[in-house]
Amino acid sequence: MSKKIKLIFIVFLAILIVIGLSFAFKGNNINLILNKDKVREMYQKMSEEKNFIFSMEEQGDDFKYKVVMAQKGANISIDSSTEEDHTTTLILDKDVFYIDHTNEEYYYDTEYGVEDIDTDIILSSLNAITQNEYVSGKEEIDGVSYDYQEYLDEDANFVIYADYNEDSSVKTRFYFENNEIKYIKNIIEFEEDKQEELIKVDLSYQVDDSTFEIPSDYAEVEY
Repeated sequence: MSKKIKLIFIVFLAILIVIGLSFAFKGNNINLILNKDKVREMYQKMSEEKNFIFSMEEQGDDFKYKVVMAQKGANISIDSSTEEDHTTTLILDKDVFYIDHTNEEYYYDTEYGVEDIDTDIILSSLNAITQNEYVSGKEEIDGVSYDYQEYLDEDANFVIYADYNEDSSVKTRFYFENNEIKYIKNIIEFEEDKQEELIKVDLSYQVDDSTFEIPSDYAEVEY
């Protein structure tokens, strides 16, 4: 067999393999092989470096909540704000502080230790959801087109703040602009009802030390 015939045969065989894979994985699921798993890559970088700020803010007509979780080594900050309250749980190595921004005061928590606080909720949720298959697609949000990964397993949902029936079917979409996460949407369906929870997300791997400081003008109170 000549070199030219061998080359044509190899190219033809490669085309057949790609076509076969597209049928084997039924359309969009071929993304599991040919495209990057952006959610998995995000999880791996966050868990390996342990140096990130991950903020989530519910989108809607009225402000409902915003959660910002930051980690830098052994230091962790979990900042939560609603229309009524703004608090921060601050973990400095093994010491736990509770900051009440509404009343500009804080206390050293002697009752609960680090082991009593779910400091790993973001990473554990990401790890759990990426164990499942996903499909890829595109969707516009506020006139901007984003790539998304949608996880179909009913148990594979991210942090949900909306009230929903335990028998509901839940799908979760992670929206990316290039490789940067921008939104997360939980799609909750129960019988004829459908509810969507859209969350604006910001992720940075640059964490300033001031994130873990207690405001100097806040009063210390007894627990």
